[in-house]
Amino acid sequence: MTRALDIRLTGFTAADFLATFTAEGTDPDTGAIEPIDVSSADIVFVVEDKNGTEKWRGEVGDGIELTGEDGQFTVWIPLATMATLLPDAYPVGCTISDGIVTVQFLTGTLTVRDGVVG
Repeated sequence: MTRALDIRLTGFTAADFLATFTAEGTDPDTGAIEPIDVSSADIVFVVEDKNGTEKWRGEVGDGIELTGEDGQFTVWIPLATMATLLPDAYPVGCTISDGIVTVQFLTGTLTVRDGVVG
């Protein structure tokens, strides 16, 4: 059984949103927590409004960048998208799939605040 992370993120209407995550699992032989190789995984990150309407969707190569075989990936929501979001709390979710099994990696909220441009 997998357990999704429950996260709270904050972004701003005047800036790109960047967040780096590490996918980890427990080694069944040693019990140690280790990074999972996501180099060939399908990763999807979605931001929705409270009605369930998709406001942004990122996938590997389009908003999600793999940072290596250490289980890390970065989600990048560009300023052009962030500027269209009204200040509010948006539900987010992320799934990771190896093409056979899809797991819910995280769920939570992205709180968007008005940005200040200096």
